[in-house]
Amino acid sequence: MIVPLATSMPVVLASLLDSLPPWLVSLLVLLAIAGIAVLAGILFERIVIATARRLVKKTKTDWDDLILHAVHPAIALLVVVVVFQLGLVLAGAALPDLVVEAWGRLALGIGIVLFAVLATRLMGGLLRRMGQRHARMRSVARLGARFSNVIVYTMAFLVILGSYGIAITPLITSLGIAGLAVALALQDTLSNFFAGVWIQTGRSMEPGHYVKLEGENLEGYIEEVGWRTTRIRQLGNNITIVPNARMAQTIVTDYHLPVPRMSLLIPIGVGYECDPRHVEAVLVDEAKRAAGQVEGLLADPAPFVRFIPGFGDFSLQFTLICHVREYVDQYLAQHELRMRILDRFRKEGIRIPYPIRETYTVPSTRPDVATGPVRPVASDGVTR
Repeated sequence: MIVPLATSMPVVLASLLDSLPPWLVSLLVLLAIAGIAVLAGILFERIVIATARRLVKKTKTDWDDLILHAVHPAIALLVVVVVFQLGLVLAGAALPDLVVEAWGRLALGIGIVLFAVLATRLMGGLLRRMGQRHARMRSVARLGARFSNVIVYTMAFLVILGSYGIAITPLITSLGIAGLAVALALQDTLSNFFAGVWIQTGRSMEPGHYVKLEGENLEGYIEEVGWRTTRIRQLGNNITIVPNARMAQTIVTDYHLPVPRMSLLIPIGVGYECDPRHVEAVLVDEAKRAAGQVEGLLADPAPFVRFIPGFGDFSLQFTLICHVREYVDQYLAQHELRMRILDRFRKEGIRIPYPIRETYTVPSTRPDVATGPVRPVASDGVTR
């Protein structure tokens, strides 16, 4: 009895459909196609997407996780639209031509929107990941994601209008003129914006770096690089806000590049009667002792001394060269080293000479001017 019943089912169903009004038949067919399309989307989500999730978890990179997370909602909806379109094509005889044509236009618009959503989610995810890995890029990443959304959705809107037979050339022309007018009105703001993008995409001038602006009498730590201004915290704990365009136009010294460690040069002068090698040994010894006790003064690279500039007007001039952890550590290091060197020189009998200049008077050839023997005169005015 099962085989005849199964054989008779299509006949019964056909006779039942023939007895119904055409509009009700079309509605039932549409509901059936929609149910199949939704079921296909659910199966795609449960099987294909779930399998893809298990596979990407086994990989070492996290880029595939990012891409899957960004695209899977749009792809699932796209599967629903495609299956629904195929169902309409297969059941076209049972549906009015107006319904099929209207859905074709609607499906085209939905497909364009889904592709736009997929593109914006993918670009937004990539930009957010870049901002997570590079703290200085977070503001640029957020702004870039917003701009990409505006551009992609605007292009999708124009494509949809063009596919519906609406002329978009006048609209594009109007948008171009409006964009030019806005660019001219916001010239300073845009220059600061693009300068901020240039600063944030480079390796220099990152938050936490100590910088000095030539010609601006400004130096300090960079607190934040925004899309319009850069905030610099000076050593006096004051915040100075500098437009990004000014930052891009001036000469900036970044004391954290290539590394925060920097060399410290301390000039020292001693009397001509001192033994240069003994002076060098004393300076290096004091610097090595201080390296383990003074905060920020490094023992590696080891400190050393050079007989430079050399022979001065009244002293032998040396340069003690050592390294500090970063720029601001030089102040305490210089203070401690000079105090220790002065104490050690006094113990060792090494004299630090006073600046002395000897001048000589030349006998005058004028008869009305008295002449005398030439005597040296020191800088303190005492004739010797």
